[in-house]
Amino acid sequence: MEARASYTNDLYELFQSDKHLITGNLQIIACAGSGKTEFVSARIAYLVAERLANPENIVAFTFTERAAKELKLRIRSKIRHLIGHQPDIGDLYVGTIHSFCFELLKEFVHVYRGYDVLDEGKRYAFISSIRNDLGLYQLLNWLKSKHSKPFGITRENWAINTFIRNVDIVREEKLDATKVSACDEFVEAYAKYDKILHERRFLDFSNMMALTVHHLTNSKEILKEVRKRFTHITVDEYQDVNPIQEQLINLLAGNNGNLCVVGDDDQSIYQWRGTTIENILTFQKRYKNVYVHHLPVNYRSTDDIINLGNRLISKNVRRLKKSMASSGKHSEKGDIYKVAFEDQRDEINFIVERIKYLIGTYWVDDYGNERGLAYSDIAIFFRSVRFDSRPYLEALKEANIPCAVSGVGGLFDTPEIKVIFSIFSYLSNFGKNQSSGVIHEEDIYSQASRLFSITAKKEFSQALQELKTKVANKRRLSLQELYAEILLLLGINNEERHGLAHEVEMYNLGRFSQAISDYEGTRSYCTYKDINRFCWFIKHYAEGAYDAGTGEDPTLLINAVQVMTLHGTKGLGFPVVFMPYCVERTYRETQAGFLNPEAFNFTRYRGSEEDERRLFYVGMTRAKKYLYITTSRHITGKRRPKYPLSFFNELDNRYCITTASPDPTKRRRLPSKPSVEEYQFPTSYSELSDYIRCEYDYKMRYIYNFNPIIVQALGYGKQVHNILNLLHKIAQQNNVIPTPEIAAELLKEHFYLRYAADEQEETLKRSALRSILRYLGLWREDFSLSVKTERPFEMDVENALLSGSIDLLKRKDGNENILEIVDFKTGNEKRMNEELMLQVQLYTVAARSALNLNVEKAYVHFLDDEKQARIEVLTTPKQLENAMNTVKDAIKGITTRRFNRNPKSPKICNDCDWGRICPKKKR
Repeated sequence: MEARASYTNDLYELFQSDKHLITGNLQIIACAGSGKTEFVSARIAYLVAERLANPENIVAFTFTERAAKELKLRIRSKIRHLIGHQPDIGDLYVGTIHSFCFELLKEFVHVYRGYDVLDEGKRYAFISSIRNDLGLYQLLNWLKSKHSKPFGITRENWAINTFIRNVDIVREEKLDATKVSACDEFVEAYAKYDKILHERRFLDFSNMMALTVHHLTNSKEILKEVRKRFTHITVDEYQDVNPIQEQLINLLAGNNGNLCVVGDDDQSIYQWRGTTIENILTFQKRYKNVYVHHLPVNYRSTDDIINLGNRLISKNVRRLKKSMASSGKHSEKGDIYKVAFEDQRDEINFIVERIKYLIGTYWVDDYGNERGLAYSDIAIFFRSVRFDSRPYLEALKEANIPCAVSGVGGLFDTPEIKVIFSIFSYLSNFGKNQSSGVIHEEDIYSQASRLFSITAKKEFSQALQELKTKVANKRRLSLQELYAEILLLLGINNEERHGLAHEVEMYNLGRFSQAISDYEGTRSYCTYKDINRFCWFIKHYAEGAYDAGTGEDPTLLINAVQVMTLHGTKGLGFPVVFMPYCVERTYRETQAGFLNPEAFNFTRYRGSEEDERRLFYVGMTRAKKYLYITTSRHITGKRRPKYPLSFFNELDNRYCITTASPDPTKRRRLPSKPSVEEYQFPTSYSELSDYIRCEYDYKMRYIYNFNPIIVQALGYGKQVHNILNLLHKIAQQNNVIPTPEIAAELLKEHFYLRYAADEQEETLKRSALRSILRYLGLWREDFSLSVKTERPFEMDVENALLSGSIDLLKRKDGNENILEIVDFKTGNEKRMNEELMLQVQLYTVAARSALNLNVEKAYVHFLDDEKQARIEVLTTPKQLENAMNTVKDAIKGITTRRFNRNPKSPKICNDCDWGRICPKKKR
């Protein structure tokens, strides 16, 4: 940590001496392990500290949400180091381009405030639900006439995945579908897909980027306002930007001359997603007055790993001229092995034995702690975990070496989920059309009785039959509710099932609940037929998409070997890296699908030898000290021998031991101990209130990730809040109080409840209109006294970053310097309770300490109350102190894994989403 602080101070001095690094267009060429996150966070903090930009003027794009979280926390830390407390630091935007586009659309094109985002799983589920509208089987027939089906994929999956991929290419390359596709069925399906997305108020990732670019390009007013607000743009991982993202960046940057891009062309590994290395190679030609700054020193790896990487990547022709330099960390003989085995079993045995040997080896971690290496310090990278890793994982399991595998599915291979899926298949007769045949009650009982505490065979079979009859006769069906009934049938409410011995099973059951929500959330409602369709979704998509195990539980320290794909390693570093199965393979040529590859530049989607070399280079440079690169000639289950990967042969033997000989260096040993990272987890009051209400509710909801049942009124409060927010914006822009007619028109345009039946939606719409009109009539002064609606904040509390949004900040009686908080709630004043009081008290603390505002009073306002009750919440110093102590205790409880079943009253259990499957607290 001292080294990091020293490096940061050096950066501040550098910024003071070289103004080109903080003003104007800047290109930072950052080699692997060069501390680019440290550089970028220090630069942004310096901009804020020197008043060169306000936090609200700064945008920093990252490639992943994980990278965004790390960058945001580092920026906050550095700003505090430079100038202490900065009240509006939460106004910085640090996140992905997709998330930024969504926020921009909601802010400037108000109709999108009511839209929901389809991630990868939900998008597949959504398209599968409209596959007949899109003409899936016509698309499939066209594909079959032009291409051969890839191995290991169903025909339907092939058609849907190709359609999704081609839709994204058309959008991200800014193409005209009619000009790049000879398939009329695709052109028609593409148009229908966009139309149905809009009708159902959904956005997918490529769609939200295309719409953002469209509105910025076609509205001078929006573009002017956006450029005025966002004056300093930083783009991390610039080498991975695709054409439409580059267009967005160009639109945002304009002629401000304050664009900073950070990247390394040698680490561009996502060309198959449409990214183009040309962006980083030609940046200096496309932007004016570009200053180039190099970060050539690799602080992560030892000198021999750096030398090995330099010599490998130098064989690429299309690259910026540069070379990694060492920070002075010297390799020892035996740190790097490059071994070609005759038999794969020998390769696997070598890896297993080497992992055992390394555990307890002396190590000094990034925080300066001396300790012995642990399993979590070790990573194994595969080109394809799904297809390459099985024999290695089986050997590790046999050797009792714990592994955390990501990105390969596996959830539906676990015994407990196999039982759940067999029940869903039985209820919907899914097996009738599958090669596995019809599933019977006896088969399910045989599986379930080995895992769950269930009733006798006869009673269990009868209960299954009754459940099947029950769901078959329902007009509307909740799959999540059905899942709860199945879990109840399997005895999940047994006290023992919720103990530590069954935690991994609970994580898996929670992830299955998430799969249900991904499917169910894309439909207005479900019927009996949807059980069968859900099983189809599982077989065609979910089996390869949902991982088993504990996932990324922030409260759990997983001491296990990390197994992942090479593509998933960006931004990571490990003391020990294994890269096995380095064999030449025949890659199927990437299909253009419904598109004509000659009509646009499809070449980069196919990939090249240089792309693969970069991927290999990225894997190597994740290693801090120990690097093991291995291959084998005779692969288990393969008839023909394999040859080493060409990049394996390119590695300079001078830096490697090339035989499976013992380590020649005598290593110091210490007790094995995992690294404990400094962690600040993000949370919100709504999450903390669930914990305060019942600690185990939080665990079910946010740790195991069980999802609640979707109710028809879901989203009602959000819609009412949206309309109120728009009314306040109109008042601020036009300096007039909106009329009831304007309110009614806004409601008609924006009010949308995805899951409500038509009759219920109309009832709720009328209720919302009454509430809004009463507010207009009784609280007209709010519009003239309003300072800000939906004011976001971020506040450090203990080891958490607490975020939220204050519904209304208003002046007290017209006094500019004294403010009041109003938190809107649907419902009436009978809802007033300690939970709502605590929320408003917390927001008062946030407004005063995080935003530096003089808030004197705070209220809860009940919109559905006929009198529009506005109840003051007392905010004396003692009450605010008590409120913060409650919040701090909740944060401590979460981070120390204190999850007792401790509701304050039986009513909480009665109203709980998990009431049927949770063993209640014994009183």
